[in-house]
Amino acid sequence: MAVNSVDVSRTVPGRTALKLLLGAGIAVLGAFAAGRLSSDPLTVHLLDYLHWTISCAAAAALGWLGVHGADQRDRPARRWFAYGLTFTVLAQLLFDVQDNKIAKGRVGLESAFRSGREIS
Repeated sequence: MAVNSVDVSRTVPGRTALKLLLGAGIAVLGAFAAGRLSSDPLTVHLLDYLHWTISCAAAAALGWLGVHGADQRDRPARRWFAYGLTFTVLAQLLFDVQDNKIAKGRVGLESAFRSGREIS
């Protein structure tokens, strides 16, 4: 390969990674700013989880882009990092669903206590 030639196989994943990183960064900053401006504790809580979920998903996607753009000798190590990041995002999504159910129950209990009605 000539010294001045461009390796297209490496630039395309790099551009995709940059777009993914910028998009996730903007979304995380937006969730953070909205959370700071919100006065509702439940909204702040949900936006906090949203920012963690976006971050984990972006990390997993970047990990898999790294696997596909790696040399043959680096690919196994990068694949293990991508597996780990994928399990992290799956755990985050499971946590989001579980805590969302708990938070809805908490909100229901709080409104019941405020209204003075009995909880069944």
